[in-house]
Amino acid sequence: MMRGLCATAAILVGFAVSPSLCLGSESDCEAAYVRALDRDRFPDPIGALKYFEPLRTKCVVDDPAYLSHLAALNNLAGRDAIGEKIVADGLAADPSNKNLLLSQVYVLIRHKDVLGATEIARRLMQQQPDWYGGYAAYQLALLNDGKAEESLDFGKKAIALSHDQVPLVYLNDAVANFRTRNYVGCAEDVQKALAHDPSLASLPWGVDEAIFALGRLHRNDEAIALAKRRIAADANWRADPNLVKVAKMAGLSQ
Repeated sequence: MMRGLCATAAILVGFAVSPSLCLGSESDCEAAYVRALDRDRFPDPIGALKYFEPLRTKCVVDDPAYLSHLAALNNLAGRDAIGEKIVADGLAADPSNKNLLLSQVYVLIRHKDVLGATEIARRLMQQQPDWYGGYAAYQLALLNDGKAEESLDFGKKAIALSHDQVPLVYLNDAVANFRTRNYVGCAEDVQKALAHDPSLASLPWGVDEAIFALGRLHRNDEAIALAKRRIAADANWRADPNLVKVAKMAGLSQ
């Protein structure tokens, strides 16, 4: 399995990934990240950080994805500024680290610097043509630039290169398909993502689009079933206005 899989997957949609995405990773440090993401073991993100951060001296040498992991855990804990500083300092020391560059794409998108994110993603594609990460990042940048149609080919390339090991890439593609009115493709993308990792139902990105896509296809029972999965998987679902709207329409908001 690809080293750095967990960190690179995590930032593709801006959320921490499920431990099931990381099983079989190569390094002890990667295995430690799997444990840090285990919500049963660390229900509090701060607790996960307290466990993972002391490994820095060892893992920053042994695992090129460690700083990306650490930044992702800080983001999960709501410490975005700290996460961003970790990425910036890491890139200052190692400007070619693909995991940190991928993390920087998300940082730039979060700050609405789509042009900067696009440039980094393009560089990743050029320097790592056989790696899914650059193509997925480029698709994400294009989606944030309102270029869904243009993003589709890059999503297909990311999916092909990920060899079904990174189901999050399907969620980017689901958003692109929804925005280009390919509602069947959107629903199929999310179905594939959830088949690989059911915990992804907790994410609004892509899954919300699939709920609406199923509704527009008049597959209402499937739309309601998917909405129920979202609600069950995400304790904070009421913060998602799209899901609140669907829940009210389907009588699920009690």
